[in-house]
Amino acid sequence: MTAKPIPRLLDLDGADLERAIDQLIHQHPVRYRPWTAKEDAFLRATYGQVDAQVIAQTLGRTRSAVDGHVTTLGLTRRGRLSR
Repeated sequence: MTAKPIPRLLDLDGADLERAIDQLIHQHPVRYRPWTAKEDAFLRATYGQVDAQVIAQTLGRTRSAVDGHVTTLGLTRRGRLSR
């Protein structure tokens, strides 16, 4: 199997693919919202002391978004950098 460009793999031309992406962003706007410095600070201060689900609800994010951003920030359960 050879790799196909994403539009061909999805059987969409460029304009249809752009519309599909715009529709996803419109349906799930929080999913594509960048993390703010204030959210990062809150996450650093609370992660490991407060349940991640509670953090997610407080920030209006999903649990998986919090878990993913924790990894990006390099946090451990104690809220400190893992590096």
